[in-house]
Amino acid sequence: GMFNAHTHAALSFFRDMAHISGPMKSDENSSMIERYLFPAEKHLDENLVEALSYSFFADAIKSGTTSVADHYYFSKGVGKAAQALGLRAYIGETICDLGGAFPTKDTYTRAKKLLEEWPFDSALVRPFVAPHAADTLSEAMLKACSELAHHHKLPIHMHLAQTKGEFSRVKASHDCSPVELASRMGLINERSLLVHMLEVSKNDLKLVADKGAAIGFCPSSQILYQNVAPISDFMAHQIPILVGTDCAASCDGADMIEELRIAALIYKDRTANTLSPQELFRWGSTNAKKFFAPVEFSSQAMGLAVGDAADLVFLKRSLASEPMHDLAVNTIYSGGSRRVEHVMINGSWVLWNQQLTKVNEEDLEISLQQATSKLYQKIRAK
Repeated sequence: GMFNAHTHAALSFFRDMAHISGPMKSDENSSMIERYLFPAEKHLDENLVEALSYSFFADAIKSGTTSVADHYYFSKGVGKAAQALGLRAYIGETICDLGGAFPTKDTYTRAKKLLEEWPFDSALVRPFVAPHAADTLSEAMLKACSELAHHHKLPIHMHLAQTKGEFSRVKASHDCSPVELASRMGLINERSLLVHMLEVSKNDLKLVADKGAAIGFCPSSQILYQNVAPISDFMAHQIPILVGTDCAASCDGADMIEELRIAALIYKDRTANTLSPQELFRWGSTNAKKFFAPVEFSSQAMGLAVGDAADLVFLKRSLASEPMHDLAVNTIYSGGSRRVEHVMINGSWVLWNQQLTKVNEEDLEISLQQATSKLYQKIRAK
């Protein structure tokens, strides 16, 4: 099964918007994120987040994903949606006191309370600490996030060095790069996943490599919003790479196999070299094992061993992708997720004959429509 290393599932309400809201402008403050996304997010609550997450998670399962790392507000709702579908989910309550949709210390309070009163007894839903970014948290809050992760022995999952604007703001306020600031605050270690990493220097990458952290690479999202990460530099520093789709506001889908194909084509275009399918599957699955421990799925790129969780994806052979000379190559470049027939997570069927087994999909569609309508009403009223 695929591990989607970076999602904001509830942003499914923003699907299509990135492509119809007009061109991105050079002034980052007038971009779609600040103009539309942050204002819309201010109207969210736990129930809306749960209902809005179903669309993304259903797409994830149907395209062969068995695990996600979701970084968002009101993440209890995210966990409830994942649990209902039977999806393995690592969730983090977004913390930010200087920027984002909720620039307040209450985000930290909410995250801390969630960890202390963890509402899920299922082994499928587990927490991480989720500072938003280097420029949306104060220095005190960055330190508090580091201490929170250390206290609970949890992974750290954060956006970092995502935009030129972030780099400029951090440079102006702290006279260092976002990566250097995160490191000073204790947020970069062997259990850290640093997502995007677009505006980085060789010194930044050496620091990340020396600390044993991983980088989250979101190809489609980066093409749309800024520029593509320097993945060959990541590899040159031997930094583990985990692939994520990001959210429906920037990728429109949760198809990890397609995202791996895009990653491979980008790498080929940039370097004229070819990534092995085994390496790609590590990016899309098993590289997550170290950073989201305890994770019981296989440490092998292709296969399972005794003691692994039974997270399996069954693909149907199809005339459209024959002849099949190599299963891994064919899956990524030819067959893709359209051949996903059955999905098992933790020994339980969650998809059978391309149909969700734990929930009634028509009920989810109704819930999504109601949640979307309610959210739009709130936005218009504002």
